[in-house]
Amino acid sequence: MIRLRQGLRGFVLAVCLVPFPALADLPTATDTYVNDFAEVLSDEAEEDLRRRLLNLRDETQIHGVVATLRSPTDYTGPQDLPAFATALFNDWGIGDSLRHDGILILVATDTREIRIALGSGYEPVWDNRAQRVIDALMVPLLRDERYADGLQAGVTGIADYIARPYSQGVSFNATEGMPEAPAEQTHDLAMFLAFAGIVGIFALASNRGEISDALARRRPCPQCGTSSIRTEKRRRPGQSGRSVRRFCTTCRWEAWRDDTAGGEGDRPSDREAGGGGGGGFGGGSSSGGGASGRF
Repeated sequence: MIRLRQGLRGFVLAVCLVPFPALADLPTATDTYVNDFAEVLSDEAEEDLRRRLLNLRDETQIHGVVATLRSPTDYTGPQDLPAFATALFNDWGIGDSLRHDGILILVATDTREIRIALGSGYEPVWDNRAQRVIDALMVPLLRDERYADGLQAGVTGIADYIARPYSQGVSFNATEGMPEAPAEQTHDLAMFLAFAGIVGIFALASNRGEISDALARRRPCPQCGTSSIRTEKRRRPGQSGRSVRRFCTTCRWEAWRDDTAGGEGDRPSDREAGGGGGGGFGGGSSSGGGASGRF
């Protein structure tokens, strides 16, 4: 039974990473940075977004892409936006093929949905930060159909709160340092859970790194896609102090972080990094990480 479940998980992951042109009708990218299939952006707005994303890539080596469409149902691919965004991400190959650090902002105008899809190199904490970018920065503008303003705010958000800190190896605890979402975005259930969580927050604080490592092991390897991630605490060569090493026993991918960093935001190893700003798509992939919202 265990082998059967493992086989099914591997099959699902393999299907997600199959080039989707063979399986589904997905829009073809006409630009490396901005693809306005819904035709809601002016030429000036497109150029502004393109410039912001190009500058971000030059600065951080992280490839961000903005796309709009009317509805996923206009295509024969996945019909829900999160799955559609993952399929589109992998079809286009957003991000570096070794780091898998690309970011896609996708807006569906008819269904009034947003998806920020993250490459498989991001840990779960970055999903939380992507959610805050949507709730606090994008939704208030997109609700009034201010598409250019909303997407500009989204690009600024992923640059300031995801791409730049990630490229610098900065660690975070969830949405630390980010703006609060407007009051109307706060749901009663979320408020209740947040209040209840205070009871256990101090008990969990001392084990934050271990919790993060456990979550990270549930993600597939960002390089080969297998569930072979392991963690160990050791001294990193050439540095003093203890670090946490995450590595794949299948393909030898590895990433390091300081043991005192709190568990999130691994810094890619020197061997894994590389590449540059460049142009075009880099062959990156996503395993479904990211966040969604409605406006």
